[in-house]
Amino acid sequence: MVKRIILSVLLLLSAAHLWAQLPRSREFHDKYHLTEVVVFSRHNIRAPLSAPGSFISKVTPYTWHDFGVNTGELTMKGGVLETINGQFFHKWAVSENLFPENAEPEDEELYVLANSFQRTIATARYFSAGFMPMKTVTVHHESEPDHMDANFSPIPGRDITGAEWEQIKAEYKAAYSDEDIRKISETLRPAYDLLSEIIDMKNSEAYRSGSFTGFNNYNSTVVFRGEDEPRMSASLDEAASVVDALLLQYYEEPDSQKAAFGKKISIEDWRMLAGIIDTCMEIRFGSPFIQSYVSRRLREYIADALQKDGRKFTFICGHDVNIFNILRVLRTVKYETTDAVEHGSPIGSKIVFEKWTDAAGNHFVAVNHVYQTVDQLRNVTPLDLDTRPAIIPLQFEGLEANADGLYPFDRMIQRLVGAS
Repeated sequence: MVKRIILSVLLLLSAAHLWAQLPRSREFHDKYHLTEVVVFSRHNIRAPLSAPGSFISKVTPYTWHDFGVNTGELTMKGGVLETINGQFFHKWAVSENLFPENAEPEDEELYVLANSFQRTIATARYFSAGFMPMKTVTVHHESEPDHMDANFSPIPGRDITGAEWEQIKAEYKAAYSDEDIRKISETLRPAYDLLSEIIDMKNSEAYRSGSFTGFNNYNSTVVFRGEDEPRMSASLDEAASVVDALLLQYYEEPDSQKAAFGKKISIEDWRMLAGIIDTCMEIRFGSPFIQSYVSRRLREYIADALQKDGRKFTFICGHDVNIFNILRVLRTVKYETTDAVEHGSPIGSKIVFEKWTDAAGNHFVAVNHVYQTVDQLRNVTPLDLDTRPAIIPLQFEGLEANADGLYPFDRMIQRLVGAS
């Protein structure tokens, strides 16, 4: 079981790394043309979710970076980076003749949806400004600001039956017993130790007062509290919240040593710390029923967008948890992010569904994971067709691509809606 979780986090990189938004051959374009794109994006750099004076402030004597915005909101740097993302997709879409330069598409051709949080709405706005600079693009959201839309919610709903809850409990028990979770948590000891050293935990207010004894409680469990998403308890939860803030500080602070509170640590160390968050996500959403349930609205939305007459481009902005569950239900072949800190969904990353059509009118789909590399994030690197973000083509268990790396359109739609 411990080996399984480690393998889930350290995913296998697909050998076909140079597809998708990278240039395609003349022979490919003789056979297909791009007719539609759906992008599901994680928001870009935000401030930590923990407010000043909360747990993350009490477990270190250091002062956290001033992100310049309220708790959980998109930062100015995050906005600049997302505008760069939009500019890259603009150049790519124009190069594929999806839109002409300086286009002002009709509303039915371009649709933007975001969860109703500042960080997701703002990310969508910045992307839209870079992607379609000649058009004022409406960013749609369904709830009042700072309220979760049903489409994006990772919270099990009230309509889950008693029998389904028993299934969920059985799935969690089969995947991770309490002893399994403890063993997994204990494998994170080196990451916990590194984290404790970076934040100088032993000189913190919480440690000196005895209210916090360190990241040494390995008895983590999955917790459901009323109308809330699955959470973790004990050190796995506590460490994940601190690492989240530390990674965001690393992206925001130009001086990498200052970002680590004066410690000189390697990119491998940053990736080891990020593994705490990845492990937490893996266990929190370890139930296939939960994965399917909380992602069903978004999967259906993507499938509907790909079939909507007149639509050319759809941008949807949500969260890493959305990407995690969508990819799991699609039965994505495991892969490893490269040139990134996060193993799963780097900040601002995007799952891109490309719809290609051949001369006979047959439709096909390519799906790829696109994200700014860690250097591009930290250095705010402009992107264009010569300097591209990282792009990893995705493969799916039980789906066979054709010789050009494209999947049958109908089969992908069936997979999205959970029919296969």
